[in-house]
Amino acid sequence: MVKTKTKSFFGMAATALGRALSLEPLFNTGGSNGGSQMFYSPRNGGPNANLRAGFARMRSYSRDITRKIPELDDGYDTRVANIIGCGIRAISMCQDDDVRHQIKTIWPIWCKNADYDGWDISSMDRLLIREADEAGEVFLRRVYLPQNCGLIVPIQFQIIESENLDHTYTMPLDNGRYIIAGVEYDSKDKVVAYHFWKNNPENVNVLGMTKTRIRVPAEDVCHWFERKRAGQVRGTPRAHSGQMQMRDLMMYEENELERKKNSSATYATITSTESSIMSELGTSPDPFMVEDGEEKAPQHLGTDPNQVSKGMLIHLYPGEKLEETKVAETDSNYDAYVCAKNRSHAKSLGLSYESYTGDMRGNSYSGIRVAKNLEETKFGVVQDAFIQKVKDFVWTSWFDCAVMCGAIKVCDYRARRYEFIRVNWQAPGWKYINPLQEINATAAEINAGISTRTIAAAARGRDFEEIQAQLKREKELENRYGNIPQEQSS
Repeated sequence: MVKTKTKSFFGMAATALGRALSLEPLFNTGGSNGGSQMFYSPRNGGPNANLRAGFARMRSYSRDITRKIPELDDGYDTRVANIIGCGIRAISMCQDDDVRHQIKTIWPIWCKNADYDGWDISSMDRLLIREADEAGEVFLRRVYLPQNCGLIVPIQFQIIESENLDHTYTMPLDNGRYIIAGVEYDSKDKVVAYHFWKNNPENVNVLGMTKTRIRVPAEDVCHWFERKRAGQVRGTPRAHSGQMQMRDLMMYEENELERKKNSSATYATITSTESSIMSELGTSPDPFMVEDGEEKAPQHLGTDPNQVSKGMLIHLYPGEKLEETKVAETDSNYDAYVCAKNRSHAKSLGLSYESYTGDMRGNSYSGIRVAKNLEETKFGVVQDAFIQKVKDFVWTSWFDCAVMCGAIKVCDYRARRYEFIRVNWQAPGWKYINPLQEINATAAEINAGISTRTIAAAARGRDFEEIQAQLKREKELENRYGNIPQEQSS
């Protein structure tokens, strides 16, 4: 009793002291180091602290599970289809009609060969988003070509994978400059260059080539990745937070497949009493025999199970019995476990469970609509960042080159550059869940004066000016061929 009272006394004293020093909130929050937090040792390195140790493994892990998990591979395709779709269109906002007409004539022609590997600009954009999701980052390098290269504007853009920038290349330089993970900074902590491998290191290893670094000025490179922390140098794969769980689910499904294979086969055991076999065979219980100093194969006492195969009749010795073994077909919690894991995987990709798996069971129209609206908001954030970072880099580089080579003729370009390069990027619109209801809602917004037809057209990935031009051409064709709509004729 005395001992119990002593503990109670010290406990009460500690509680009072903690309250007096305002320590109680600390022990009731995540900042506590007691209770369930006692053996939890969180690591909080800087945004680039773990680059050398785990960056390559995390990236390789992401590429590996993407090849092996169809839901993840399709999840990346879903993100690309919603962010880029059939392409993000450039609409010149230049007020000079002549310059705008030149742009509309030249830009679509050049876009067909915008990529350094010969692809069009929309395919290039889709690969940029895919690479940034899967590897965590991607680089776009502008390449100026000779005037006689055959392109209407002699410039192309080369996609460079994350593997081409050595994450272990870190060293100090002269005059306060330094390199972190292949990125060179000046004394004011501004990015000035990238030190790329000339070829992908994996290809170099396969072909037996020598590794060569190339220093590329930062103004010729657009480094696209989604920043998670200030000062972050390199990007992390989109689904890195769910990679281990994806691997666990893959192993679980492999085990379930083996269980299913085993359940479709028939297994049996042969049981016997030792005395009955001994009396029948009259041999030594020692399973091994030795002749001339050499150990022979083991001697089975009774029927050899290795000689039993499917579809055969066997002879059992006296005292032996053949018993069939039952194997459970599948785990009763299989579906619930897979669904729970896939929900977590979908979250790591920024997708809804339904978009990630295609499983619409147990969901309602309202639930799907809420999830779709949330997805579109997330896609819009990525679209905006992609346009500001990548598309503007491509547009300004192309426009400068077009003026320099004479493909676009303007006056006083140096002083009025920002007037000429003004552009509005038109991202693809998303499909309606209930088209009639949502179109009526859009019309109501326009009639109420809180929206415009230009905004409504932009939300669908269309240009209002082009719509008006098409309507005018249609009316001219109707008048030319005498096909007047019934509303007008009546």
